[in-house]
Amino acid sequence: MAGRARTGSGGELENRRGNPPAHLTDRAFENVTVTGFVKELDPYYREASVCVAPLLTGAGVKFKVLQAMAYGLPVVTTPVGAEGIAENEPKPLLEFVTTDPGAFSDGVVRYLQDESLRKRDGFQLRRWMENHYDFEKNTVQKALLFYETFYPDEE
Repeated sequence: MAGRARTGSGGELENRRGNPPAHLTDRAFENVTVTGFVKELDPYYREASVCVAPLLTGAGVKFKVLQAMAYGLPVVTTPVGAEGIAENEPKPLLEFVTTDPGAFSDGVVRYLQDESLRKRDGFQLRRWMENHYDFEKNTVQKALLFYETFYPDEE
């Protein structure tokens, strides 16, 4: 999961994937940092402008996507990344959900270039999280702890 993309000249993208493949770690990409697994994502969410989650496999709700939404980050993801999130809402909650590489990258660029869109969507996602998850009881944090306890090697 790419955890950070910042605006600015050229932008910056950090890949926080658990075990990045050699074709990513062996190559140098301008404005891209591949760090691999990090224990604590909170500092990166606080600095991020957008959550980029190009997930192609998995099942159920993706807690890292929910956590990004709780931080008020707009999300660009695939149908796998959006699975289980607001599926019963009358209109789609996530603006950019696609498997098309061009449309996916267009969504990331659009958020990075359009601050008002980024803030509007991020605010709406944060509000949705507040209405659907009990932050008083740290619902998301408890779910993440459960996941990390039973699936420590998963990303």
